[in-house]
Amino acid sequence: MKTEITLRNKSSRDVTVYLTLGATPGCLQDVSKVPWIDMVLSSLRGYFVLPAKKAVVAYAPDGMGFNGNFCFGGPPINCPTPQFHNGVNLVEWIINNAFQAGNPQETVNISCVAGVNAKVCVLLAEIAAKHGQVPPNPWNAGPSHPNVGEFENGPIGTNTGRVGVFPVGCDDCTASVSPPACTNSPTYERPQSNAICTVQRDADANGGLIIVEYYGIL
Repeated sequence: MKTEITLRNKSSRDVTVYLTLGATPGCLQDVSKVPWIDMVLSSLRGYFVLPAKKAVVAYAPDGMGFNGNFCFGGPPINCPTPQFHNGVNLVEWIINNAFQAGNPQETVNISCVAGVNAKVCVLLAEIAAKHGQVPPNPWNAGPSHPNVGEFENGPIGTNTGRVGVFPVGCDDCTASVSPPACTNSPTYERPQSNAICTVQRDADANGGLIIVEYYGIL
């Protein structure tokens, strides 16, 4: 059994999606192996165009973990640019990582630490929810959020309090410890009062589907 991930473009326009893999031992480190990728920029980074109202096939590599991030409309950047004047946000994840030592967790989050350019929603229990079921291996964001089925980011200034989201400038979720040092950074948001930024579950309880939905530029 393995957890897979897919993307849906819910907007009315095509979008370029950048995939950056983590250099994580035991996880895929060759982006050309991912079936969606049209252009390989390096062993760890590539991109593809996701047409409007379309989705990609669900995927995870066989026999290894899958760790990386998605960025929509352009590559990941730490500081705003003329094209992305409020920076960019990422969807970050690691799945199928039960081989790691200790108490490994599958995790997924939306990082707005370096800014926000896109509205994104992550669905974790869509099939179960349609049938009124609680999945047998639910995702959580700590004791106060024991069963997280979906989460999403909002525009700058609205991400504090959102489960699964690192607010702008809050690299440690509940604090700004070492965010990107930019002279033109967007205004930092208030840190979360509780550690709810990362949605996780035990890695040995993997399986099912993570759906990342893109709704457009903010």
